[in-house]
Order: sequence, then structure tokens, then C-alpha cells
Amino acid sequence: MTERPATPDDPEITAAAQLLRRIHPTWIVPDHQGGRKLSRQAYQDQKSAMSVFVEERLEELGLSAADVLTDFDGYGLAAFPASAARSCGLRVVSDPNEADGLRGRAHALVVGKKTGSVQKALVSASTIRVWPGEAVSRG
Repeated sequence: MTERPATPDDPEITAAAQLLRRIHPTWIVPDHQGGRKLSRQAYQDQKSAMSVFVEERLEELGLSAADVLTDFDGYGLAAFPASAARSCGLRVVSDPNEADGLRGRAHALVVGKKTGSVQKALVSASTIRVWPGEAVSRG
């Protein structure tokens, strides 16, 4: 069996670029201190490619992070730098999706095996921009 060549990392997505990931409400769990936190499940291995949006590309298109949640009522939004993914041995790859309208041009994939330790590192590098269920203000 011939192995497919690995998809190369996209150098046009800078290390500082914020990658935005939609967060399903079930991916928020108690933090055992009376609050809540992002679960590692948000970054589970899904056939080795994880869907994200590159924030700077959204901005170039005149969109905001809130536009990632259009048609995804109840979802939240987490952000982490591309450098966090790369430091875990993952690749960040442009993956425009014209079927997703204008925002689809900012779509990318985080490719590679997301072991438990990789998931934990991505959670640690993440900030919650919108908690699931919160109202989203669109500028």
C-alpha cells in the first residue's frame, strides 16, 4: 500500500495567526472550581484533520470572528495561535471552502495526530472568545 504524501504546512499562515474553532456546547465541562473550561474533546483526532478559520484572513475579507458562528446557534468559539499547533508537530494548511460562502475562503485545517497530550496543549493555548450559548454581537 502506498502512503499518501503529507500535506505541507502553509507558510503563509503566520505563527501568530489566530486559528478559530467552533465549540460545541458539550465540549465545555466543569473545572472543579465552580466554573467551566474547554474540554480536550474540542481538539480530538478526527481523521487527523481539524477544521478552523484563520482570523487574519477573515479580517482581510471584511469579516469578524463572530461570522464563523453564523448558522451555528448555541456554539461557542475558541482561538489559539498557529504556533501552538505547530509546536505539537501539527501542520496548518489552507483549505478554502467556497460552499461556505465568503468565510469559507478563510477556512484551514490542522493536520496531524492529536494525541491526549497534544489536545491538552491546544486547550492550554486556547482562549474562549464566545462561550457556547452566549449571544454573539456582530459588528
